[in-house]
Amino acid sequence: MLERDLVNLLGKDLSGAITDKSGRGVKSLMNGNYKAFDQVLSREPADMRQEQVLTVLNGAFTQGSRKEKVLNIPGFVDWYQGLMRNPYAMKRITGNIPREASERLSNIYEVANGIRQAKMLVAMCIKNGSMHFTERATSNLACWIG
Repeated sequence: MLERDLVNLLGKDLSGAITDKSGRGVKSLMNGNYKAFDQVLSREPADMRQEQVLTVLNGAFTQGSRKEKVLNIPGFVDWYQGLMRNPYAMKRITGNIPREASERLSNIYEVANGIRQAKMLVAMCIKNGSMHFTERATSNLACWIG
């Protein structure tokens, strides 16, 4: 059984990378497709699943980045929002990492989403010829021409 699981994870010649398969699985979670993720984790020893999930989260942080190991805010925000739309997919991540890591992941999303929204607002204000900003009662920034 162990040999079969290794072949399924690494390929017939045992030269594949587990992180490649699980990384693709993590990325596909945003679309609600958790089959690949479940397949990899089911073959992973239970005591190694947490480390595996934490390792492949790098793919979520850098999704869509043209450079390796560089946070891509839009890609990460889109990925996390996809998880939020599908609680079963979100549970695949949060159920396999420590609670504190799950909270940090949520906090990173909040900051990244704020940065993304601010960048879009600045671009909109520049496009409209306004460089003045005001804060509305709803705590959202708005631009005005002045």
